[in-house]
Amino acid sequence: MNKDNSKLISINRIDKTDSFALIPGYQNKKKVRKLKEIRKSKNNCYFAGNISHSLIDFIYRAVLKLNLKDKKLIFSRGAVKINNRSVFHATAIRELDWDAGISIKIPHRLKYSNKIKIQYNNKEEHLGLMEVIVLSALLHIAFPSKPSKWCTESAVLIIAGGWKEFENKK
Repeated sequence: MNKDNSKLISINRIDKTDSFALIPGYQNKKKVRKLKEIRKSKNNCYFAGNISHSLIDFIYRAVLKLNLKDKKLIFSRGAVKINNRSVFHATAIRELDWDAGISIKIPHRLKYSNKIKIQYNNKEEHLGLMEVIVLSALLHIAFPSKPSKWCTESAVLIIAGGWKEFENKK
């Protein structure tokens, strides 16, 4: 029996796109909207050029697992501020105007190699801080009624123990 494999698309495939989005940001300590170039896409996820391929794969798999396929998600790097202070341990989530989607800004000061150390099942684990904060943001979008603390704890649980642990906890 011959199967038509021409319609199969690899989950690791990243498409190139030439589009722009108005993303809230800061310039000279004032809130402004910046025009960001969106260079990569994966179904409903759009990425600025400075997002690594490994993070794109991680984000897309989490979006599929959390069933966020109906929302347009735009990921970029930039300044993230809490109470007018720059931070690198959180993301900025904004609903964009004109139903353009949801902007998730990852701090530009945060390096992909930054790790956090936790105790999980009596073992010391080193987790990527960027993955934890991005997954926490996606959990916040998927479960808006849950508090931020629950989203962060669930993100750590998923990365350290896998999605099955999260399904059991939920």
